[in-house]
Amino acid sequence: MFNEACAREKRTPKAVVHDHGAHFLGQFERQMRVLEIENELTPVGLPSMNCYAERAIGSIRRELLRHIRVADAKELQFFLDEYRRYANTERPHQGIGGRTPEERSQDAPLADVIDLDTVQRRKLERREYAHGLLRGYALAEDAPPAKAA
Repeated sequence: MFNEACAREKRTPKAVVHDHGAHFLGQFERQMRVLEIENELTPVGLPSMNCYAERAIGSIRRELLRHIRVADAKELQFFLDEYRRYANTERPHQGIGGRTPEERSQDAPLADVIDLDTVQRRKLERREYAHGLLRGYALAEDAPPAKAA
């Protein structure tokens, strides 16, 4: 599974944070050494020490997995890929000042505060992810004026 994930992403991580599960021993450890990927272990009996993974898993469960039923691993992978795309491009993250990871990685400037008149002249665009279960919104540039009745 790790090899498939690396091939799909076309990159390898610098480090892997994991617990002391048996599936992370033997071949997995050897592969990490060969690929020069750092193994970071959480303390025994404290899965909450990997707060980033726990937060991500909780968000995925609440926002996506509770609302779907999948038939096979391929369909589940589709939904997880869609969630990742949504979370990185649309979903603001509190820990990075209400920006998306994509905005932060590109050093995009913070959004300007705009007045209500400007908002009313612009059209709201919706982008859908995961067959419409997840949605992102953005203000389009100036929309045509509304027709008078």
